[in-house]
Amino acid sequence: MKTFVIRNRTIVARFALLIIAGILNFQHAVAQNNLMGSGGIIGKIQNIVDKTEERGGLEVVRIEADVIRVSKESVRTLDPAYTHTIAAVASDHIQSIEIEVYQEINNQWVLVQKDDDGSVAVVAISPSSLTEYKIVVKVGRFFPGNTAGHCGLIFILEEKK
Repeated sequence: MKTFVIRNRTIVARFALLIIAGILNFQHAVAQNNLMGSGGIIGKIQNIVDKTEERGGLEVVRIEADVIRVSKESVRTLDPAYTHTIAAVASDHIQSIEIEVYQEINNQWVLVQKDDDGSVAVVAISPSSLTEYKIVVKVGRFFPGNTAGHCGLIFILEEKK
């Protein structure tokens, strides 16, 4: 029964972020201007933070933003007391973004999850022990005429019960 509750919360967190991804994709289609700076990345990150705080029970604990041409990496130790939802968001210059999560097992990085779902990619990890993970954000496709953009990485915690 406990496993069902944890997985159900993971599904709920993932579903909420997928809704946010749909909203962000719609915003891109409606207004392709650059009003928020850095290809819209700051506003897109803020939207995810706002939606996360509105939902309650979730906590944004880390935000990264950077220029991306091919890929970016981030390493983080994930605590087994939490479900970790990690969202990668793309600026208006990037058509699709991908996220891959690797776990360190026997001194090797092993792929454990990935997503490549448009301008926002989301994964949820429920570690069983305190372990290091490498998060890799990759550009899937740029919009025509672009060879660089910005990406945001948002780490969200939900306490396991």
